[in-house]
Amino acid sequence: MLEATFSRTTLPPGELPLGWFAIAGAWAEDQPAARHLRNRLCRIRSEHGTTYRTMRFAPGITVDRERQSGALAIDYQGWAELQGKSAEEPESLRLHIQIARPWEHLLAGARHPDPVVRLANRAATIGLLLGLLSLTFALLYIWRAA
Repeated sequence: MLEATFSRTTLPPGELPLGWFAIAGAWAEDQPAARHLRNRLCRIRSEHGTTYRTMRFAPGITVDRERQSGALAIDYQGWAELQGKSAEEPESLRLHIQIARPWEHLLAGARHPDPVVRLANRAATIGLLLGLLSLTFALLYIWRAA
């Protein structure tokens, strides 16, 4: 979807919730493409690591489409994962951003920066497994009774 060199920038407090990232709206080709991309879970990958965040566009973020470079507003934990959690923080990273596949949504919930979201994801996974287990036992009971 998008591959470019990004440097990290920040937005004013409260503008960017945990688990989100923002880029300039100029990366989208047109308005329908921007609507399709906004509020979508994306996989952000560098040569050092991968993270999952929800995309939004923000005004005032720099972009240079000719040089394929721009700024990316992301929380510190996400930037650290992209740089491989190394001690040296690079000025910019070459990133590949694409919409997450359906099964990657489970990974994203387990790796979310908000601990409440991670806990809710684990509780939902346990509930799903217990439901599948009870369904399996019910089907076994019916099959043996017949």
